[in-house]
Amino acid sequence: MFEKDRLGRQNMRVRWRLYKPAIVIAFYALLLGALGYGFWHFLHHPQLRHHVTETKEERTQPQPARAAKVVSSPAQETKKKSSSTKEVLSARKMAADKHPQKNREAGTKTEKHPHVRHDLHRHHPQKYVRKRLARKRPSATLWRRWGIAPYASSLAALCKKAPQAIAQTSMPEEVKKHFVRALGSTCTGGTPVWLTPDTRLVQMWSGGPRPHLMDDVKVAKLPVLHSPSGRAYRRGTVALTARALEWNYTYQEKKYLLDVPLVCFNLSWRLGPRPPCETVTFTVEPGDEVRFAVFARKLLPASACWQVCDGDTCSAPPSPCDTCNWAGPENVIPVGFSPLYTGRYRARAMRQTLRFPRAIHKNYLALCVTRVGLGESDSWIVQPAAWEGKSVVSVPYGGQKWPVWGSDAIDWSRWDRR
Repeated sequence: MFEKDRLGRQNMRVRWRLYKPAIVIAFYALLLGALGYGFWHFLHHPQLRHHVTETKEERTQPQPARAAKVVSSPAQETKKKSSSTKEVLSARKMAADKHPQKNREAGTKTEKHPHVRHDLHRHHPQKYVRKRLARKRPSATLWRRWGIAPYASSLAALCKKAPQAIAQTSMPEEVKKHFVRALGSTCTGGTPVWLTPDTRLVQMWSGGPRPHLMDDVKVAKLPVLHSPSGRAYRRGTVALTARALEWNYTYQEKKYLLDVPLVCFNLSWRLGPRPPCETVTFTVEPGDEVRFAVFARKLLPASACWQVCDGDTCSAPPSPCDTCNWAGPENVIPVGFSPLYTGRYRARAMRQTLRFPRAIHKNYLALCVTRVGLGESDSWIVQPAAWEGKSVVSVPYGGQKWPVWGSDAIDWSRWDRR
């Protein structure tokens, strides 16, 4: 029995000598880890550092003599505590109003967001720069999950909802009316287009259980990594595009584009690039006859700008007026210019708009309005000098009578330009 106890104690000593170094090393490692964490916590928390510094200063500075403590009743003690608490809170509030910067550095409770670190620029400058840049980025909604919330199940279903959907957008009323008429009940006449990545949509309808209108939507870049045959594409070289039907309308020198993506039928609209067109506006009485002629030395280039707008109804220029007499402007316009483009139509609205390509800058435009039932003609000539720094020229009419063909017809001091 004694021999067995002696062998057991001997085995314990052997085990202690064997595991003693590992236990000691583990103990010192834990100790150093705890000390390191405490030191790191002290350095990265200015509130704790500020509190420790203030406590140390209070202990080291000489304290004034204190009067003998007077024992008071519990009711008086409670009243004193509440009054002292109110005084402390009011003093802190006044200090915060006077020194907001110190308050933020100290991390007091007067901040609106005390959990936000205000010393990020000192310890983590890269994170600070990233956060500052992120605040200035535009908050556009990325359209990346195509077809996840379709506004309509088909083009026919969209046509039934289109008038109501267009009416709730922020487009001008004239543009809304035009698109409602253009789509009609069958939504025909749209031009097939592709919505490429980074296309900015002003507004876009989203379906689902709660259909709503999203503002400032950006088509996301959806990369394609492999071809249909399995060949790998280089990253960033191929991306998906959404096919859509598009209707366009130009109103007040802005081109509005109405898009219907066929992947989800989410009706959307955006602003297109400004067409390089020049515009002449004038006002007549309904029923007046309008004649116009472009005097040029040579044929102008083909352009989509050729347009006549009678009120809100826009169309291509009418057929040439071969029977019109242009003897008046031919006597005023320099030699070498001839009426190459002419037209005549009966006005139905008061506001008239003529659009031409930019080549009109080097040529002359003659306008003639014949009042219905009177037979008199009011005329004007738009010469190249009228387009200096302008893209819209407004011809006077109404309160001021147009001068008849002659020198007064090109007196540009009487023009109303904008």
